[in-house]
Amino acid sequence: MATVLKLPVDSLRSWGRDRKSHGMIGLMSYSHLALEGCHHFLPVIVPLLVLNLGVDYARIGALTFVALSVTAGAQPCFGWLADRWQPELIVPLSVVWVGLCMALSGVMPTFAWLSIVVVAASLGSAAFHPAAAAVALSVAVRNPGTMFSVFSLGGTLGVAVSPLLINYLLPAWGLPATLLYLPVALVSAAMVFLGLKVLVPEAVRARRSSKRNSSGTVEPIPRTVVVLLGLLVLSTMTRSWVLGAVSTYVPAWVLDKFGNSTLGGELLALSALMGAVGNFVGGYTADRFSGWKVLAVALAGVALASWAVVRVPVWALFPCVGAFGFALGATLPVPVLLARRLIPTRTGLAASLIMGLGWVPSGIGAGLAGWTADRFGLQAALEPLALYPLAGVGIIVLFAWLARVWDAPVLRTEG
Repeated sequence: MATVLKLPVDSLRSWGRDRKSHGMIGLMSYSHLALEGCHHFLPVIVPLLVLNLGVDYARIGALTFVALSVTAGAQPCFGWLADRWQPELIVPLSVVWVGLCMALSGVMPTFAWLSIVVVAASLGSAAFHPAAAAVALSVAVRNPGTMFSVFSLGGTLGVAVSPLLINYLLPAWGLPATLLYLPVALVSAAMVFLGLKVLVPEAVRARRSSKRNSSGTVEPIPRTVVVLLGLLVLSTMTRSWVLGAVSTYVPAWVLDKFGNSTLGGELLALSALMGAVGNFVGGYTADRFSGWKVLAVALAGVALASWAVVRVPVWALFPCVGAFGFALGATLPVPVLLARRLIPTRTGLAASLIMGLGWVPSGIGAGLAGWTADRFGLQAALEPLALYPLAGVGIIVLFAWLARVWDAPVLRTEG
């Protein structure tokens, strides 16, 4: 108990030892905030798109599936590019591209044009994440879970700000309010570009030099490690499935069940804000305790909260959605840290597997929920979601058992 209650004094001291490295982490976190802030307002405008473009929820779900699949599937390719080109240029360019595409999403005349700009924005997101993670992880030497949580924190806050902002712009501007995201993206990208011009040379050049020196001595990944990595990806898939369905359809579900057009955006913002807290807590605890236990508890929390959200009265939605967001956020950095421990010489591969393949079911979950909603209603589409993270708990317990049998170093704590 004394260990649990011990204040993170050592972490706070180490945080101040390398201001330049932490400045890099902070800048990458801000770039993450800017990108996600311009990218994640689509669920809030879904009800208006359904009316204006004459589409049903199944088509919106199919678009979400394609967009998320493109984001996840293209990440390994962009990761390959980031390792061979300049990731510090890919990052601001990606922010501008996503901002431009999503700014146009509200003024597209047909569903076909909407699909083009949304999928194009997904390519920008796919380009951003491996490049930004490569820069962030290159300086995450001590307490990597905490450091990666800071990077992820920006994205989580961006997901929170995006629907909240559009939620209050729509009454005054209507769907053309999405155009306001373009100047935000341009200014943010310029700030990131100028900041990286100052911070990049020492940290990133050292990272590239280290990769060149060791490129000829990389050993094959053992089969046992491949199996463990596969289980980690599967556990990530269970939380992604739930996230895709919830983030896409909660605003429409709230409007349908409670008749409130603004509550859905507020709930998404609350979930993302609490996810930011859970994100940091998950990374910090994974640096100090068995990461698989942190992940198992967090997935169980996601299952319980997602079960409660669709069954409680309106007054209980905020605490339940807050708990859902916190638990979901805690699951975000831990799989990356566990994968990094499994293959410490291939941090880029570890991150791309979790952030790429692990996110594919997000689109599947949204697509299946849309198909179910059109036939049986939104309530029926959201009720079974708790089963997926519950399966994730079983997968991560199997992961821990196999890691113990095979004496994998992944069960040891860091920091």
